[in-house]
Amino acid sequence: MSPLSSAPPAWPATEDLLARRTLRRIAWRLLPFLGLLYIVAYLDRINIGWHSDRRGERRWHVAGSLVLAAAGAGLAAATQTLPLALLAFSIAAIGVWGVMGPFWALATALLSGTAAAAGIALINALGNVGGFLGPYLMGWLKQTSASFSAGLTVVALILLAGCALVLMLRLPRQMAAAADVHLPV
Repeated sequence: MSPLSSAPPAWPATEDLLARRTLRRIAWRLLPFLGLLYIVAYLDRINIGWHSDRRGERRWHVAGSLVLAAAGAGLAAATQTLPLALLAFSIAAIGVWGVMGPFWALATALLSGTAAAAGIALINALGNVGGFLGPYLMGWLKQTSASFSAGLTVVALILLAGCALVLMLRLPRQMAAAADVHLPV
């Protein structure tokens, strides 16, 4: 009990113990599956960056990874089963992690000098704002809709908007010409 409240605890100790045991049992069964999926996501992150470097192309790798992440978030919003939700989040993780290398390579290739410093600072500032406001938006949507589906749908739409912005990006002629050159494998 709290020193400020005389009310009994909201969750009796026996139910708490049962819930912890159940969650522990589920966690041990899912842990190998989750570990495997995230190892695959990590390896795909490396493969996407490697392929982007080999092709000398950034924009389509970023856009494709964002579409993959949006598809995973959309599938997670639509599913009601745990295994399918885990698969959907793994697909989203592949997309989110896969975008990192090509995105930063694209940002640093488009900007140079003090513009690069300002551009990277702006990207980080927007990421920090999103990291701060995102959980509040997700919580508000969960509270108003009584499920995470609305929040995950918004996440998928934001990822698709990012994809559209990347595809609308006009590349300098030097970058466009360099993207046509394919390095040997």
